[in-house]
Parts: sequence; C-alpha cells; structure tokens
Amino acid sequence: MARDTKDIRDLKLKALSEAIDILKNESTPTSNNVTISKVIDLANELYDSKLPTKISPTSLKKPTSIEFKTLKEEIESYKKEHKKIKSTVSKKSIDEVKRLKNQIDNLLIEISKYYDDKLLLNEELIQKEKTIKKLKNERDLYFNKIKLLESQLK
Repeated sequence: MARDTKDIRDLKLKALSEAIDILKNESTPTSNNVTISKVIDLANELYDSKLPTKISPTSLKKPTSIEFKTLKEEIESYKKEHKKIKSTVSKKSIDEVKRLKNQIDNLLIEISKYYDDKLLLNEELIQKEKTIKKLKNERDLYFNKIKLLESQLK
C-alpha cells in the first residue's frame, strides 16, 4: 500500500491530536478515556469525511515517524499522570462528583420535560387563538345577518 501524502499525514496527526484533547477533557479521576483505541476511534469519527483512509491502530501502537511517536508518548504520559491523580483524589471527592453528575443529569431531564411542555402549551395556545378568531368571524357574520334581517323587517 502506498504511503500517505504529507497533507493526509498532517490531517491524520491533527485528527489524533484533537481526539486526545477531547478525550482528556472527558476523562475523570475514576476513568481514563485517553487510550490508543479510543483516540483512534474518535479521530476516525471526527475526520471520517476528510480522510480517504481510516487511521490504523498500528500508527500509534508501533509508530515509525517522530510525530506519531510524540502522540504515543503524550498518551502514555497522560496515562501515568492519570494514575497519580487517581491515587491522590479521595473517595469522598469522587463520590461527591458522581452525585453531582447524577444531579445534573436529572436536572437536564427535567429541563427537557419542561421545554416539551412549553412547546405543547404554545401549540395549544396557537390553536385556541385560531379558534377565537374563527368564532369572532362567525359572530361578526351572524351580527351582520341580524342587522340585514332587522333592516328588511323595518
């Protein structure tokens, strides 16, 4: 198989670098998301339409170029750093973070329910306004008919 062009290689490096940054932000003291397989999967997902071929796992597992070696070292150093963080963070703090995340999830569910209710109420309000407008038009029509009939009787 032919080697990638410099542009494609640079694009793959950019995708991998972005994937590492995203996964670092998603990692918590209890879970490390920055693994080689997760980085490659996310990079392939992010740049699926831009890359002609998927990034191979061997490009990070057994890198040959300096740039890919640097990315592998970054992943390994984050793994070591994460182990240190995991050992220094207390169980009480981890439990509190989990509790707060659950609370956030529950609040997001409630917000979405309220938003759905708002949309339904707005739709119902629009329907009621249309009904009122229709009734007013009918009333005016009947009022005009009554006037006409009164004028004919006189």
